[in-house]
Amino acid sequence: MTAIFATSLIKDLKLLVLIYTFTLLLAHLSKINILFFIKRVWPFIPIFAGIIIIPMIFNIFFPGDPLITLAYLSPTKHVG
Repeated sequence: MTAIFATSLIKDLKLLVLIYTFTLLLAHLSKINILFFIKRVWPFIPIFAGIIIIPMIFNIFFPGDPLITLAYLSPTKHVG
């Protein structure tokens, strides 16, 4: 779990590619078919990214101009 969190903080693309290559190497050393591994992992990446991005799209947690406004609240009411 800590490795996943630490990897999510990395902003250097070369380092992320290196970590992904290391993951593929570990899968190979574990006798897991690489194509099977890729087919099982890659479909969930867009789903996970979508779950992370949805609050950003609707501007729930950060100030600024929303991309889409679903409801207008009075000035005395707020979310978050």
